[in-house]
Amino acid sequence: MAAGVDFIDTAELYPVPAKGRTAGLTEEYIGSWLRQRSEGDPGLRGRLVIASKVCGPGTASIYSRAKRELGPGERGPDKPGCRPEECLFDRSSIRASVEASLERLNTTYLDLLQLHWPERFVPCFGRSIYDSEKSAQGYNHVAGAVLQPTGYEEVVRSLGELIAEGKVRHWGLSNETTYGVCQFCEAARRLDLPAPVSIQNDFSLCDRRFETELAEACAPHHYDVALLPYGVLGGGALTGKYLDNTAEAGSRHVKFPNFQPRYKGPKVMEACRSYAALAKEHELTMTQLALAWCKSRRYIGSTIIGATKLWQLQQCIEAFTIDLPEEVLEAIDAIHFQNRNPQISDPANVR
Repeated sequence: MAAGVDFIDTAELYPVPAKGRTAGLTEEYIGSWLRQRSEGDPGLRGRLVIASKVCGPGTASIYSRAKRELGPGERGPDKPGCRPEECLFDRSSIRASVEASLERLNTTYLDLLQLHWPERFVPCFGRSIYDSEKSAQGYNHVAGAVLQPTGYEEVVRSLGELIAEGKVRHWGLSNETTYGVCQFCEAARRLDLPAPVSIQNDFSLCDRRFETELAEACAPHHYDVALLPYGVLGGGALTGKYLDNTAEAGSRHVKFPNFQPRYKGPKVMEACRSYAALAKEHELTMTQLALAWCKSRRYIGSTIIGATKLWQLQQCIEAFTIDLPEEVLEAIDAIHFQNRNPQISDPANVR
């Protein structure tokens, strides 16, 4: 906090890749840290903004659903009994998720609760093609199944109840589309209940899709929904470590080579080489270039960074002290126009 960091983002699913024995561990670690630090600083919790997420339907979320019924320290099974399509945003599921997160985090309230990904068919996590037939059938590509979404108004009511009870202060969206933002905001308006205040989507030099119509819907003079970007370093690709094979054995794509392939495709590497050259030309690291560029975007509420080592965290924090000159911003745009959104341009990621 001495460096000005007061926002902590987590999820009931974390860490990823999801497993029964690890689901919820990230929240437990944060809760343990909060409990220990609060003993000598009772006012600490009030100075923090803690955000978590409730899973949508999917193969990963079955572990989180099983963990909701267990206490901190109790490990869940790797083959839980529920099905991916049973992990919805119905009232009981959202409430169970929040209760479990509060216990693990050792707090009585969440400053921000986010819907981790949509129930309905949405081409997210690197996919880019909307299938109207699958959507009409109720198909969800993350769950790999046909299901009946809860409905915008019921979700808003459930979140409104938790806010009224003081267990949640604000709520937001994640991996959401323009259509979803508009539907949730209009449902909240009809019901006269709190609307989403944020949207946490993939956003980086290699994925600038938010800048189009989603930015219009989220603008302050429209629905006023702030972007909380994740993946700003492209899973580590925008640090340059996968270009020169300097990535350590514990790095994400070394340890999990088949996980999140959108961050390391050929077109992404091509873009990274261009950004690496630009950074070197202006005596910047790629990390500084990527994070300082994100800082320059006016629609950012807070930028989510991730690090496994203290020196990585320090580098990320220091990058936010940099203001990129106009010539660098223009050069970034030129690279972008030559290779637009490469994270969703590789054939393996378009469906």
